[in-house]
Amino acid sequence: MRALLRLLVIAVLAVSGVAAAPAPVACACSCVGYTTTEAVDAASVVFGGEVISTAEPSSLGSGDPVLYQIRVNRVYKGQLPEQVVVSSPAGEPSCGIRLAGKVTVFASGAVDALETSLCAAPMRLDVKALGAGARPGAVAPSADPSQRTPTQPPARIAEAPNWLLPGLAILAVLLAAAAGTLLVRRRRP
Repeated sequence: MRALLRLLVIAVLAVSGVAAAPAPVACACSCVGYTTTEAVDAASVVFGGEVISTAEPSSLGSGDPVLYQIRVNRVYKGQLPEQVVVSSPAGEPSCGIRLAGKVTVFASGAVDALETSLCAAPMRLDVKALGAGARPGAVAPSADPSQRTPTQPPARIAEAPNWLLPGLAILAVLLAAAAGTLLVRRRRP
């Protein structure tokens, strides 16, 4: 009887430890995976280039974006000068993307206010789907609106509510306590 009671106490403490354990960091960014063609359709401009400078926000919690100055080598959609500035949210939970070195960018907005994010790019880049592209300053072949139909912006995947994990842990503790109580009562003469 004492052994069963000790086992019950250990089980309750172990399960309640799950409820008290810190939850993993929640990421608010969940993207629907685009194909390359869908990502091109959704973007205002698509280009290849090289990041030449990065301007980080003054503080992480400021909500200010990271600014990337990019030397444009090839334009696959739209018309761009030889250098552009592209902004992205500062952190991954906000769907921010880190750009460095040679990049292919799928961006939206006016040429002087381009924005990109994790959700703007395809899951896997299909270079053939981009086509040959054009030099900066020229109109890229894919920029002709009659050739493409725009798609909706990326949808977000539904996420589990914040209370789900602690709620399940509490339910497990209550079930373990009820089962232990029933076992103890059955064994009493």
